[in-house]
Amino acid sequence: MNTLKTNQIFLIIILLFVSFFTFIPAINSGFAKLDDKFMVFHKSVKNMDIKEAFIEEHFAMYHPLVTVSYAIENKLFVATPEFFHFDNMLLHCINTIFVLMIFLLLTKNFNISYIIALLFAIHPLHTEVVAWISARKDTLYSIFYLASIYFYIKSLDSKKEKIYIAISFICFLLSCFSKVMAVTLPAVLILIDFYLNKLNKQKIKIYLPFILVTIFFIIGGIHAHYYTGFKYTEYGLFNKFLNAHFHILFYITKLFLPINLYCMYPKLYSENMAVPLYVTVSPILVYLLTFFVIYSLKYSKKIFFGFSFFIITISPCLGIFTIGKATMADRYMYIPLIGLAYILAEFFIYIYNKLKNKFRVLFLSIGIIIICLFIYLSFMRTIDWKNNAFRAPQNIKYYTPDLLFCIKK
Repeated sequence: MNTLKTNQIFLIIILLFVSFFTFIPAINSGFAKLDDKFMVFHKSVKNMDIKEAFIEEHFAMYHPLVTVSYAIENKLFVATPEFFHFDNMLLHCINTIFVLMIFLLLTKNFNISYIIALLFAIHPLHTEVVAWISARKDTLYSIFYLASIYFYIKSLDSKKEKIYIAISFICFLLSCFSKVMAVTLPAVLILIDFYLNKLNKQKIKIYLPFILVTIFFIIGGIHAHYYTGFKYTEYGLFNKFLNAHFHILFYITKLFLPINLYCMYPKLYSENMAVPLYVTVSPILVYLLTFFVIYSLKYSKKIFFGFSFFIITISPCLGIFTIGKATMADRYMYIPLIGLAYILAEFFIYIYNKLKNKFRVLFLSIGIIIICLFIYLSFMRTIDWKNNAFRAPQNIKYYTPDLLFCIKK
């Protein structure tokens, strides 16, 4: 084993340690006063009824594998919250390794892949997913989602193409059985083929089974959410379209400035109010950003790939089609963050390589300080979950831009 590989293994061990340690307060958080007991002690969970888990919705959601995972944990650990939290943290560590392996295949560059995985491992936006037992659907669907991507990439230029594609398809099915948000995967696979110059007409027969499963689960997801007649917002379609643009900018901003994080963000405005200016102008900013992204194709596919990955994977949660009480949520960024992290990693390595040696240490130090700050913010945010202080203050009725930039006291 050469020195480079030894160093890489050492860095991967550090990555796993940091990923686990960052959210360590979650272990003693107990069940949060937000859905946890309803999710974990649902009748299909307590009765270990696997058949019921697959044929019935679970609190207006269809995620049978999540229900089964709760049932197994209840059987083994008798509703001990520490084990539920530990499993969430373990799943997050596995997801981190999958992110690393995927980008090693895509970029053939360990440094870029490591930065992406590190941002994924410790970013404060991911605290909700790791620290909240009810967010098991996000950690679980992501494992199968990322595994599907990994094996699909492995199938390219491989003599075991059919085997890898079959494994990828099975992982996709399992991902959809964990959370309907997984339906974005076929579009991501097409994007990967475009990025790797593998896109051709012959690929249609490979995409088709994935697309058919997507259609099936979209219909099932709509039924699970709407058959009860729940109506979470009164926004009209045009307002939802406007809001979706603001949501894109909101998540991008939170990537760089992860403060004032809440599990339930206030509504943007009342249905009877005039649309705020910051929402009205958001489409202009989004389309300017999109123009820049498309223009970048003239030089490289990297920015386009990262931004498109973000848009594709966040699209079900932009609020055009209401799928829950929260129109904006940190957990929605669990997978989409990867695309933006890729752009940041490429940019960081590009600047680092352009600098003279005497400035590289300073630049690297700034990067390490930012990572340490993110770890601190994630650690403190996890303590918020431990103290059940994860919601927005009750006196905040509607969202205002100062919530984004003013540090919470």
